Amino acid sequence: MKINRTWPWGRATAAVLLGCSALLACRVGGEYTSPELDLPAQFAGQAATATGTAGASGAAPIEVVAELAWWRSFQDEVLDQLAETALAANQDLRAATSRIARARALRDAVRGGQRPSVDAQAHAGRAQVSSNGRDQTAFPSASAAQDRFALGLDATWELDLVGKHSRDLDAAGAEVEVAREEKRQAALRVLGEVARLYIELRGLEHQQRSLQANLELQTRTVELTRARTQAGLGSELDLARAQALLESTKARVPRLWSEHAAIENALAVVCGKLPGGMAPWLQTPRDIPQPPTGIAAGLPSEVLRRRPDVRASERRLARAFAVEASAIAELYPRLILGVGAGLESQELSTLVESGSKTWSLGADLLAPVLHGGKLRAQVRARAAERDEALALYKQQVLVALQEVEDALTACARMGEQRETLLLAQAAQRRAHELASDLYAKGLADYFSVLDAQRGLLEADTQLASGETDWCLAHVTLYKALGGGWAVH
Repeated sequence: MKINRTWPWGRATAAVLLGCSALLACRVGGEYTSPELDLPAQFAGQAATATGTAGASGAAPIEVVAELAWWRSFQDEVLDQLAETALAANQDLRAATSRIARARALRDAVRGGQRPSVDAQAHAGRAQVSSNGRDQTAFPSASAAQDRFALGLDATWELDLVGKHSRDLDAAGAEVEVAREEKRQAALRVLGEVARLYIELRGLEHQQRSLQANLELQTRTVELTRARTQAGLGSELDLARAQALLESTKARVPRLWSEHAAIENALAVVCGKLPGGMAPWLQTPRDIPQPPTGIAAGLPSEVLRRRPDVRASERRLARAFAVEASAIAELYPRLILGVGAGLESQELSTLVESGSKTWSLGADLLAPVLHGGKLRAQVRARAAERDEALALYKQQVLVALQEVEDALTACARMGEQRETLLLAQAAQRRAHELASDLYAKGLADYFSVLDAQRGLLEADTQLASGETDWCLAHVTLYKALGGGWAVH
């Protein structure tokens, strides 16, 4: 604003503005820095993962970073398509996008409130002053009335003497960043849910195929037992037991199909589609997708920088710090400048003449004196909120580290379990072949065959569950490492 030195108080105004300008760089309350954390040098479970994976495969683990598009490491094009569809159409992600837009709009509103505001006004009126309240010189008659017409502009600007406005903007900016991180966390959840449901679906199909293979074996056993019974080489009891096992195995089929349909519906909802809308995509059965041989978790500090929930918690702490500093700034004086210019006349016909010009310029200094302890109580409340945010941030860090350690251990142990189940299934299949061969030759009773068939069915079921759990453990690890959110 240019100061007209012909005004009698122009020099004083200039001095006030220069002094205020020197104070504009001052921000009470200190400056925010991210808290220092006492982190381990590496994850304890990383060695267990490497040992477990290497022992399971017989080779050293392949290090794979927590890729942004981590689901692609499973090398399954259907899973890739489901993930991309969910990222584009999931309703939770669309809601998160709207929350980001809202936070940005509120930040822009805070920024706009820190700039000079200008209002235009127009007035037209007629007033009469009472006989007891009028100026006898200006209004000699009690019935005298005056018209008033005015046009003008008023501008006000509150100087940010102690940084309150900048603190408010810091808080609003941190809120935008929180919304961004929350969307990334939502994307991570959605991707993890898509992968989990898809793997469980393929696991059910594995169980269905194993069940169908066992049904075929048991059907042949029933036919063989019936033939032996008719030939006098077997008993009705053996036939009844064979038929009972067959029907018991058949009874498992409806449950698997019911679970299959429920998972398809859940996948549809996660992908933003109506329940039942995923069937065309999943008509062709596929094997359970195989994760990479090993995953390098990286350093704990890297994981914390990558995880959106930790990043969001840190931004909430930054916001709480800014809000506390803004409350501290309320204890200091405020300086508001005002400028007005316009036209004013008692006659509408003379409103735009040079003699109707009017202007005003002033400054208001407001300082809190007595507020009953309200302002200091607000500072204490904001300080408590900041302490709460700090504790929640540190707790989120601990939870993140725990989730990574748990996931690393699960990957290692599920890998060991899977290898054991593979050996168990192979041994049980060999036992079934031997028992069936001996029974067909009359060298073993039916109990051996019945026991072998039950064992084979159980081994196949456990292997399908073990394969699924092993794959899901890798999904959990990828989620714990915080990858995947930066794709969209």
